[in-house]
Amino acid sequence: VEMRASGDITSEEFAKNKATYLEEKHQVEKLMNATGLRADDWLDQVEKHLEFARTAKEVFDKTKSIEVKKDILITLGSNLTLKDKVFNVHLEKPLLLIKKASTEVKALIDRLEPLKDGSAPRDMKVLYPQIPELLRG
Repeated sequence: VEMRASGDITSEEFAKNKATYLEEKHQVEKLMNATGLRADDWLDQVEKHLEFARTAKEVFDKTKSIEVKKDILITLGSNLTLKDKVFNVHLEKPLLLIKKASTEVKALIDRLEPLKDGSAPRDMKVLYPQIPELLRG
């Protein structure tokens, strides 16, 4: 704008540059929107897997429906095997990460010393940075 006002560029050059910048702005906005949609989808998937991890065992134990039990097992992962009365499954990646993080959280909680006043720490947010599986990376 300053270059146009001072006469350094013509109105045609200004219009061309403006159109170029507006197109670039539009492209950046599209990329940002797509990123936002992917982030929303990712969050939905995380919530779905966490809810499954939270409720699957209880639902499996309480239900008498073979179909419900079958759906839970299929959702767990692949390569379901039963050998010597031991059930094995290759967990889906999100569930495997939840299992690993859960193990780390439990281990961290078990080794915590009580606070100076004798109470246990209540704010787990303080502890989470100590667990690499809960950090992005």
